[in-house]
Amino acid sequence: MKKFWTICALMAVAVVGFTFTACDEEEELYPPTDTNYTASIAIKEATLKHEAHIIKYNPERWSTRSNVVIYEDYNYKYTLALGRGQLLLLMHTRTAGHWGDAGQYEVLETPDTCYVFPYLEQLDKVRSIADITEHPECYCDTHVDSQYSWVEYIPHYAAEMQPKCGYRGYIATEDGELKYIRLHVKEYTLDEVGTLATATVMYQLY
Repeated sequence: MKKFWTICALMAVAVVGFTFTACDEEEELYPPTDTNYTASIAIKEATLKHEAHIIKYNPERWSTRSNVVIYEDYNYKYTLALGRGQLLLLMHTRTAGHWGDAGQYEVLETPDTCYVFPYLEQLDKVRSIADITEHPECYCDTHVDSQYSWVEYIPHYAAEMQPKCGYRGYIATEDGELKYIRLHVKEYTLDEVGTLATATVMYQLY
């Protein structure tokens, strides 16, 4: 009988040990979501809340608490947002010490004056973010008509939100450096009437 209880105790220890090992392996495969959303070469994940009031052509209605800030320096801030069924890469500028709702453009240090706007384009469905390897073409404008807002001039900062699809784009820092970003819509949720509620997006600088 004593031998029986000894065998049972050893089996219990083995099962517990296996359980902790399995948990450790799962944590390595699926690390906890990083709460620091700043885009980097590490793959980040964010769940965006769909906001009906965020309209592509109305920068005065871009700001919302659900925007995810993916890059920020003193003068520029870029956020990911979900509005009217579109994934948006939005730029905000600091004016008089405060963040403004509307963005501007960055002038890159090139032989010719080059105005660069946030850019985002939708690709086909991909298996993972690693399938997006090519950089998008940089749209560099040598002239901007001051009579019109940049939103009307080159609105290439939004793309339709489609599950499992890949996206690529770029932003410019205040130092005139281009940063390329790739994204993958991992999953989504719908509300009780079937309207898009959230989208979980994985993104990375590459």
